[in-house]
Amino acid sequence: MARGGMALLIAFVVVGIMNYGYAILMSWLLTVEQFGILGVMQAILAIGVMVVGAGFPWALVQVLTRDQRWDRRGAAFRTALVGNAILGSAVAVLLLFAALAGWFKPADQYLGVLLLTAGAILLTSITSVLSGALHGLLRLRAVSLLQPTEVLVKLVAGATAVTLFGTQAAGALVGWLAGAVAVIWLAAYLLRHTPFPAGSTAFNYDVVRRTGPLFVGMFGLTLLSYADIIALKLFADSASAEAFAGQYQVAATLARMPYFAASALFVAVFPYVSAHLHVPDLANSYARLTLKYVALFILPTSLVLIIIPEPVTQLFFSVEYGRSADVLPMVALGSIFLSVGYGFGILLQAASNVRMTSLVLPIGVVIEVGIAALLVPSYGIRGAALGLLAAAMVTVLILGPSVVRRFAIQPTLNGSIRYGVALGLLMAALHILPHGSRVETMVTLLAAGLLYLLSTLALGLFTSSDLSNLMGAFGEKWRHRSERMGRAIDGASFFRRR
Repeated sequence: MARGGMALLIAFVVVGIMNYGYAILMSWLLTVEQFGILGVMQAILAIGVMVVGAGFPWALVQVLTRDQRWDRRGAAFRTALVGNAILGSAVAVLLLFAALAGWFKPADQYLGVLLLTAGAILLTSITSVLSGALHGLLRLRAVSLLQPTEVLVKLVAGATAVTLFGTQAAGALVGWLAGAVAVIWLAAYLLRHTPFPAGSTAFNYDVVRRTGPLFVGMFGLTLLSYADIIALKLFADSASAEAFAGQYQVAATLARMPYFAASALFVAVFPYVSAHLHVPDLANSYARLTLKYVALFILPTSLVLIIIPEPVTQLFFSVEYGRSADVLPMVALGSIFLSVGYGFGILLQAASNVRMTSLVLPIGVVIEVGIAALLVPSYGIRGAALGLLAAAMVTVLILGPSVVRRFAIQPTLNGSIRYGVALGLLMAALHILPHGSRVETMVTLLAAGLLYLLSTLALGLFTSSDLSNLMGAFGEKWRHRSERMGRAIDGASFFRRR
């Protein structure tokens, strides 16, 4: 992966840390009920953002990576920008109607936040196309500047608004608007020298043709991620819906940490797989390595949340959210399948296999909402978590065979056993080491994490070749500098070749 790809991955890590800081800060500044309202709006915003980010921007990425003619590229950019602005306006109008019609109860609490969320979605319809243009041109270092800027402005402006105007969710949403405005300015500045000529072609119909199938798949992925908290609001008793949403939002915030990290990797690899489909070995290599690193370094994070949910919850959140720990293991398990399902969907979309994702992902959403509708009235947040888990599992099971065939994935029994041993050591350490206080929990997490990393080296799961791949993303100079460390890594393995 090019140097810009690593810059994008680093940016996603920074964004993830800042987003978690934002969520934790708001959980302390807002009441449980207001934090629940913020969680519902965050889920609506995520879905709205994916509506305006699932179709035209990804179609633009595909066209720009495969078509080198600048007149067609310019037409593709204009088509995506105009089409997405119209789509964003439609979503904003729908939310305005929902606010005025009183679809969300109590209406007096939701009117203002729905209006702010509609504005944020409209602005994001512009930012997503600008980001897609940079993404499709493989200017990933430029893309890596956008989201950290947005989240930083969101955090500062949101915290300031909440502090100045009271502990209301609307103050936090002001930060979303400020962040979107900042990204529009920055992206336009980064694209100022891009030669998108007016040309004789006003529109690029290839973008329109690709948008529909890509939209269904990408939008389905986001609905799978956020339908649980929306369903909780819709199907829970109105008297306790906000409190339930607040408790569930904490569990979801923690459990989706590996999901967001995995999505960062898959989003970064998307244009490379798309651009190299004519070289199957190279495209397959990108896909296989990404899946390997997600399994090796990201998914084990969910095991921590499954094994010691209460200490981890208390490490980051106040005692008001104690009930969140009860449902955290189930949400974390669902997040494992969600991360894998997201990766499968992204890879198939990059390979232009949109028919499968267009059929399967909506089925997963129906399963998730259906189970939530049946179980949330009786079981509350556990019902929402079970809906997420069932839908994500079905998605992985159906998409998995297509991904295995398309990218020639051939896991070995020996490698699977070694991976299981490494995970077993991690789980054993988490069980045995103390975690009664915040300090003990932090020490346990560090010790267990170090043991797991050492076990991946000793068991030959992470090799000098992997190190070379990762360091090569920073440039050939760093790849050469890593050779000595690579020899040490291979020397530490009990499974090195002789």
